[in-house]
Amino acid sequence: MSPAEAPILEVEAVHKSFGGLRAVAGASFTIARGSITALIGPNGAGKTTLFDLITGFGAPDRGAVRFEGRMIAGLPPHRIARRGLVRTFQLTRIFAAMTVLDNMMLAARGQPGESLVRLMLPGSPVRQSEKAVRQRALALLDRFGLAAKVAGSSRAWCCSTSRWPASTARSAAGCSTTSRRCAKAAPPSCSSSTTWTW
Repeated sequence: MSPAEAPILEVEAVHKSFGGLRAVAGASFTIARGSITALIGPNGAGKTTLFDLITGFGAPDRGAVRFEGRMIAGLPPHRIARRGLVRTFQLTRIFAAMTVLDNMMLAARGQPGESLVRLMLPGSPVRQSEKAVRQRALALLDRFGLAAKVAGSSRAWCCSTSRWPASTARSAAGCSTTSRRCAKAAPPSCSSSTTWTW
């Protein structure tokens, strides 16, 4: 089987118990590259626990989870995110006083950090890095239909819309930043965990 035909995600006989409660009992499935897949079940069926196990927020008692053919079960979330598997949560959190673009730029990993001295130097790597991060953030906002929201307030935007694509775009950038929530609660359309892969 060629890499293009291989499943992007494989979950094999995954088990997880909490004391005497069996939360996940032998979950097995594969997800084809480019597909959209739903995990459906009643409250308490173990859906969130399974998402936790796949994305590194918990470790399975036994079983295997492979992403792009590589074992990821038991790895911490940041290492799984660096491989390209990122999760958004049920409650979207943003820095509400900042613009949508600024929130996106915070998501970039591997930034060189900032200091007053480094910012003052000609040809500063910080400035070059920020320019690249800004271009990537703008591209992601455009991809998710948010280009017109770049300079807008995150608080005003997130509280006035019934959908939260900014969290999706930030996840595409590998964001794991959390902050205070928007003044209003997340809309119902945001009430499910999602795992995105790029």
